[in-house]
Amino acid sequence: MATAHQTGIPAQKAEERFFFKLACSIGLVLIAGFSIQLAAGRSSFAVPPVYHLHAAVFFGWVALFLVQSFLVSSGNIALHRRLGWLSAI
Repeated sequence: MATAHQTGIPAQKAEERFFFKLACSIGLVLIAGFSIQLAAGRSSFAVPPVYHLHAAVFFGWVALFLVQSFLVSSGNIALHRRLGWLSAI
């Protein structure tokens, strides 16, 4: 018979840590993926400004995701909600 592993961490806190670790992993994979393409010479910064705008917007979304998950896991729900409303606008 299988039993749940007791870590001493409440389930809610463990879930919040999981999502923060997941957000960090997503960020690292994205940075590593684009860095490999740049190092291999398949990508460069010599592109029209619209590509840089696209990169800034979408990497900004990943950064916002990482910050939001950090705020929840650290218990700063009030700032998490304010930032969420600000980003929705």
